[in-house]
Amino acid sequence: MTLLTIEVQGQTIELDAGDYLIGRSPQCRICVSDPCISRQHALVVVGGSDGPLIEDLGSRNGLVVNGTRVQTHVLKAGDAVQLGKESLRVVRCHAGMPESLEKPMPSETATDRRHAEETVPTRLDELELEGALRSAALDAQAIAVLTRDTARYCAIPGILSRFQAKVHKVMVLLESGEQPAPPAELVENCMRACIKVAHHKNEAQWLGLAGEILSRNRELVSTSLINLLADVAASVGGLKSVHVASYLANLNRGTPYFSPGDRYRLMRLKRLLDWLESAQTGSSSADASLR
Repeated sequence: MTLLTIEVQGQTIELDAGDYLIGRSPQCRICVSDPCISRQHALVVVGGSDGPLIEDLGSRNGLVVNGTRVQTHVLKAGDAVQLGKESLRVVRCHAGMPESLEKPMPSETATDRRHAEETVPTRLDELELEGALRSAALDAQAIAVLTRDTARYCAIPGILSRFQAKVHKVMVLLESGEQPAPPAELVENCMRACIKVAHHKNEAQWLGLAGEILSRNRELVSTSLINLLADVAASVGGLKSVHVASYLANLNRGTPYFSPGDRYRLMRLKRLLDWLESAQTGSSSADASLR
């Protein structure tokens, strides 16, 4: 689903939810041939609940929107963005997320839903799912199904207690450092399912479980998961600043290089950490938007 339409160098580009590097490097998803543009000039993030965001990545000539130099800017239809000698024009944009068929989930993008539909081809009935969660193995498909259809399955007695046992098993494996480690996609799906259960049942303990997994993780999670975590933390509670701080420490110890897209996600995590610390101390800045 197209959430943002832009024009650059005479070309119309339609963007769905995701992160888009703009620069003259051929590796950029939006490559602009202009010597005045940095190799990785700016990042466009499509899919946030406030609308598409553009951020300067420390470029040589900066980012100018509607005549004003900016570091970050929420894009609107009609905006003119100056990149070196080239300009980018916003033709059309959607301010929010596409509507979900189940209880609306903050920050759950069209790309998330399409990815789930492509990678989880079958829908398990209650007995099949409970059986898969009861088994000793970590069943990636069962957890992915639960992640996709959380509203349906979290109302069924027995499902969540079985899933909670799997969550604790994932945490033990992550903390022990045993090899092979649980696949990154399975770990992220466990966190996403916990966050969605917290949202649907309005129970903070589930967001606390997501935080416990996060604090043991050593892989950088997706932008959509970070946004989802922030939105549900603001509405339900249960996420502790120590969880996010431990996760950031894990990432800084284990990753020698971060791409511009990675740095944006780290910035979002640090903003979430600042908000949690302010909320725990009762600071008035905790009322500020996590965006």
